[in-house]
Amino acid sequence: MLNRCLLVAVVFAVASAALQSRIQAQDVSPGERLQKRGIRVLVEGDESTIPLAIEEMRRSSRASDLRITFVSKSTDAYNARIILTFGTGKTWDNDPNIRPGDIRFPVPFAFGTAVALTPDGKTVFTVAQSGNTAQSASVAVAREIARNLRAYAGVLTVSENTTDYLEHRSQKPVAPSQSMSSTGDSIPGEPGIYYKAPDGWVRLEQALPSAAEARGVATALLTAGVSGVRMIQAYSGAASHLQIREQRPTFYVRGFALSDQDVRIVRLEKKKDHREIVAASITPLNVKDGYRERDSNEVVVSRTSGDVVAITPRTELKPGEYLLSFGRLELRYDFGIPIAKK
Repeated sequence: MLNRCLLVAVVFAVASAALQSRIQAQDVSPGERLQKRGIRVLVEGDESTIPLAIEEMRRSSRASDLRITFVSKSTDAYNARIILTFGTGKTWDNDPNIRPGDIRFPVPFAFGTAVALTPDGKTVFTVAQSGNTAQSASVAVAREIARNLRAYAGVLTVSENTTDYLEHRSQKPVAPSQSMSSTGDSIPGEPGIYYKAPDGWVRLEQALPSAAEARGVATALLTAGVSGVRMIQAYSGAASHLQIREQRPTFYVRGFALSDQDVRIVRLEKKKDHREIVAASITPLNVKDGYRERDSNEVVVSRTSGDVVAITPRTELKPGEYLLSFGRLELRYDFGIPIAKK
């Protein structure tokens, strides 16, 4: 009798737990389910700022519980379509400390807007931000987009009708990606910068300077500017996380519009706890904004398929630390080449 009572009690407990689990599952809102699953985003518009916006949205999404992935074609299934617009202009300096009668100089500024649409074309939200430079405006817009995607996650939940719509779009014939290696593997479909490592594709993470400083100011003052001033960018860590064994690595860029003039591979000077490079130099006769020629390595840029570009150093790179730099896009990716073991 006692055993029967215990068996009945166990059955009731299991049934109650299963019912509670089902109720809790039903209590999760569509928006919460979407946040846990993540959303797929198509970004279009101003090609020069799309890469920076995507990278900033990736970084912003890591700090939230909403995972954002990106698609590179309008025929891919997506939850949100973002259209970016950027521009620049000038306005008169409105500093209140400028006295009446003093000359006011024009001040440059940049602005950006974004419209988020559902796959069937309905507007979800809009964003408008400004900054002193195109880069700062792009970053501000991207961060605001990431915040809004999380806030409007419920609106972007895929309904039954939208699911059919997305499946219909994703089943449209699309030209396959061209093979990128002898093994026949193709580059991932998400926009980004990739390297084919021995164990699979690696998407490079954007490298941001940890510090910037001017060096040689005191000497320049003593020499009336003859010695010049150097602007130094520093990157955290004595070595990059991505270490590549081959000395002529090939990088693949999907979904980012670029030209040959945009791409450079520059060598970083390795220090004890960081890496650094001269990003600009100033003398009385010349102001050079950009990396020095002696730090640069020529690259070969070739298109391998519709939206994929391959980048390879023209000659072998010596062991050391490097930046893959996209000047106009304001993007940099670090990697290292270790000394070959004998």
